[in-house]
Amino acid sequence: MWDKVIPLGINALGGEEMTISISHRTTPADLNIYLEDTEEGTMTNLLDGDFVYTPTSDLEGVGRFFIHMTADTMSNGEVSTSMLNAYKEIDASYITIEGLATQSNETKVSLYNILGREVLSTTLNNNMGTQTISTVGLSAGIYVIELESGSDRLTKKLLIQ
Repeated sequence: MWDKVIPLGINALGGEEMTISISHRTTPADLNIYLEDTEEGTMTNLLDGDFVYTPTSDLEGVGRFFIHMTADTMSNGEVSTSMLNAYKEIDASYITIEGLATQSNETKVSLYNILGREVLSTTLNNNMGTQTISTVGLSAGIYVIELESGSDRLTKKLLIQ
């Protein structure tokens, strides 16, 4: 099953139009590919057309745009993950996951590096409200954590130093 999030590094000059598109498609027919713009809060289906944007200021680096590959159609409907949260404190050597007791299913945790490779995968039981996952051995950088419990999904960026 497809469900991947890939962070994009974008370098673009302010005032100059940029286009993100799929030029060749060699993916399964049931795979949907979306571009997420976290600043604008939008999801664009790249199979339906290009994403065209003119930034007002220079863009540089990773953290604003993400490619989502999924076999499911994404919707703007809200997911009830308001109690589910993940974060990493600056000096901590672990990621804290809260709100597990509010979930009826086990929670699958996946951590992806900047290249979109899964570097950690585990399943947490929901018998405790808060649990931690060690970051010892992970290189410093930006990671994407995905928590999935039943139909609820939370995806966040984390900085590991």
